[in-house]
Amino acid sequence: MRRNSTIFGVVVAASAAFVLVASGCSGPGSDARGPKPSVGTTAGPAPSAGPTSSAPTPAGKSSKKSTTKKPSSPSTSTAPKKRTTPSSSPSQSKKVEVAKTPPKNLPPSTPPKTQDYVLKKLPGTTKDKCVNVGDEQDVTSGSLAMGNFQTARAQYAQLETQSEQPTVNVYVIPKHRAMPGVRIVMTPVTAKGTVKTVTSKDVQPADVWKYYSVHMPVPAPGTWRLDVRSGSDSGCFKVDFSK
Repeated sequence: MRRNSTIFGVVVAASAAFVLVASGCSGPGSDARGPKPSVGTTAGPAPSAGPTSSAPTPAGKSSKKSTTKKPSSPSTSTAPKKRTTPSSSPSQSKKVEVAKTPPKNLPPSTPPKTQDYVLKKLPGTTKDKCVNVGDEQDVTSGSLAMGNFQTARAQYAQLETQSEQPTVNVYVIPKHRAMPGVRIVMTPVTAKGTVKTVTSKDVQPADVWKYYSVHMPVPAPGTWRLDVRSGSDSGCFKVDFSK
C-alpha cells in the first residue's frame, strides 16, 4: 500500500512540475510576439516544445528516490535535444503574414471584379433611363451611381449668394473598375443657361471600391439633367439646385 501511494505521489509531483514549467516558459515567448497577433497564434506550438523537454526533469529527480522504474526516465534523456526547438520559432514567425480581412458588409472577393454590388444596393435603377434624384443621397442609373446629392444641394444653397457659379463636390461610381475618366454633360431643364461639360480623372479608393471625385460648377439654380459616362458605363440623373 505504501509503495502504491509513493508512485501516486511521484506522478502528481511530475504533473505539477510540468504545469509550472509550461506556464513559466510560455510567458516570454508570447510577450516577444505580442504586436503580431496572427504571428503569435501561428508560432504558438513551437514554444510548447521547450516546456515539454524540461518538464520531465523534476519527475526524473523524484524517480530516483523511489525503487520503481518510471517510464518518464527515458524522456529525460531525450529532453535536451528538444530544447533547441524554441530558438527556431522567431525565424519562422517572421515569415508568417497577418491575414487581411475584407471590410464589413462587402462581398468576400477583394478587390471585386466589378462594382455592381454597390450599384444594386442604392436606390434608382440599373436600366438605361434617366432617374429623378429627388431627396436621395446616392442614386444608381444604368451602369453607374452618383452622389452625394444631399451634400451637393446644401453646398449650392450656401455658396449661391457668394459666387456667380458655385462649385459642388460629387462622386461617380462606375460598374467597371477600368476608369479612363468620367464626363458629365449638364443640360438645363428648368434652369437658365447652356449645356456645360465637366470632366475628371481623379480616381479615389474607398475600401475595396473606386470612384471619381468631381468638382462640378453649377451655372444657375433650377433642375439640371446630368448625362454621365465612364468608358462603357453610363447613367442619367435629374437634380434640382435651388437657392
